[in-house]
Amino acid sequence: MHPYAPSIEPTGAEPKQADPIKDLVVAELLRVGRHQRAALDRKDTLLAEGAASHRECLEKLGQARVELAKSNLRKVQITAELIKMQRIFDLRSMIELIVSNCWTMKIIPGKTKKTKVSTSKDSSSALEPMTSTRLGIQEGLTRLIKVPEFQEELQSASAVFGVRMEDAIRCMNGLYHTLSKNAHPGVPESIELREEWFGLGDLTVLHAVLTFALDKGVTRTRHSVVRKANV
Repeated sequence: MHPYAPSIEPTGAEPKQADPIKDLVVAELLRVGRHQRAALDRKDTLLAEGAASHRECLEKLGQARVELAKSNLRKVQITAELIKMQRIFDLRSMIELIVSNCWTMKIIPGKTKKTKVSTSKDSSSALEPMTSTRLGIQEGLTRLIKVPEFQEELQSASAVFGVRMEDAIRCMNGLYHTLSKNAHPGVPESIELREEWFGLGDLTVLHAVLTFALDKGVTRTRHSVVRKANV
């Protein structure tokens, strides 16, 4: 060929032939990738839902614990209130027995009052009067204040509890009303006086009455006094 003759260059590369196996592999990889992405998204969703559910469960558990604590506290309060009421009922029965025996033993001064009661079962028939020597319990307590020996006991109790004598007498004049908000039969063998159940005045006269009655042989019931703890 002549050295100056123009060379002939190819005008373009030959087209490559399609590789169906490679295309299938790529397509499969893309499909697997999409499934993996969807699975990861689903996992994140489930984790988020689980965390929210866990928080909700913890909140409900916390609320249940609070309600349980309130319920237990209420149970303790009700139990304490029932114990308090039982003790007050016992005191009421004890005061009734003391006053009744003081009348019988003529420790309380003054004449007894006669009352008429029916002994007939038929309310339409004529009343058959009979004599009762029982006076009101509060009247007996009020008359007991005039007994010199009881006055000494009341003064002693007033000094122990730091209550003025006039305040103790005022409480004595309303003592049966304080104990008579509910009724309870029977007389206990022992009684507990707790300061948180009564005012100091009522506590003073109760201590004085029960001590006086025990000393006089009016009753065999003993009592104990529980003072408030100093905080």
